[in-house]
Amino acid sequence: MILIIPIFNGEKYIHDTCKELESFFLASDCIESVIFVNDGSIDGTREVLESIKQTYSFPHTVFSYEKNRGKGYAVAHAVAQINGDYVGFTDIELPYGLQHISEGLSKLASYDMVVGSREIGAQRSGYRRCMSKIFRLFLPRGVRKINDTQCGLKFFRIDVARVLFSHIKTYRWVFDIELFLLAEKKKYHVCTLPVVIKEECITPKGGVSLLRDGVRILSDLLRVRMYY
Repeated sequence: MILIIPIFNGEKYIHDTCKELESFFLASDCIESVIFVNDGSIDGTREVLESIKQTYSFPHTVFSYEKNRGKGYAVAHAVAQINGDYVGFTDIELPYGLQHISEGLSKLASYDMVVGSREIGAQRSGYRRCMSKIFRLFLPRGVRKINDTQCGLKFFRIDVARVLFSHIKTYRWVFDIELFLLAEKKKYHVCTLPVVIKEECITPKGGVSLLRDGVRILSDLLRVRMYY
């Protein structure tokens, strides 16, 4: 499996993540390589990524572009340029660890898409639970049955990933919803994988603010409803 890790202003996490990846590569062979995608960061992310080849030996590639386009665009950008049988993506902090990758990979023998779900056993703050309930009110009917659309850990057969990411129209907060809608339209088989967030990655509010981002999220949700 090729693991894609999109990064926007994630300079402070890169070395800890690389250490975890280095140890994982020594213990397991389920990841072929890692692709870091610098999504137009304005901190020191690009410089740190350019330096890690001298420190870490696990196979990896770095893609970088100037303008921030969103996590969905970063993953789509990488998917369009890789070859292999399976691909997955996760966040730069590795909030769900790496222990689920082997299980996710094994499930791809029977499914087209394997998606992490924090609803089963994972902790969330009260703010996140509240945001999730509000968010779900606006979801298209076709994805309301999905417990956790926004979990940042997903795996695909490469042919499936290419189809899905070549068709999405939004690239930020709601691109995951498009993935589910497209998967349903294409009649892909989707499997849920229970995951638990690392304690150190559980934050009261996370990176999304209802006041700051709410209008853009609602706008993207309305676009998705119109498309599908």
